[in-house]
Amino acid sequence: MQNSNLLFVLLFILSFQLFSQKKIEPVFAISHVGDTVTVAGSANKIIDPGNGAITVFMGKEPFWNFCAVILVPDTVDVNYLNDSLCDHSLEITGVIEEYKGTPTIIVRSMEQLKFIPMPKLFVPPFSSEPRLR
Repeated sequence: MQNSNLLFVLLFILSFQLFSQKKIEPVFAISHVGDTVTVAGSANKIIDPGNGAITVFMGKEPFWNFCAVILVPDTVDVNYLNDSLCDHSLEITGVIEEYKGTPTIIVRSMEQLKFIPMPKLFVPPFSSEPRLR
């Protein structure tokens, strides 16, 4: 009986680890090629050529740490999506592939994207220094 309980607990722990997503920063994406992870960061450059695919770069140019290619469905307003990419931090979930030396996730579903509002800077009265809210 104890062996079956131990086996059940072991299977439960393994299944939890398989289905839990690992969250990483863009700089560590190159170490996770082939893995399913969530890359968290903000977009440093956005390219929208108007062909239904938006490319989001994270990191420093010209050696981007991470790239996401968002295949935009017809039901999504591209202008709204571009604004959201600029105004929020992102969490992008998927399998990391390497394309021309840059770790890349192909976003085929909007469920792979999570927008996180960025803190607003404000200048308090009688102060010249901006602070985070």
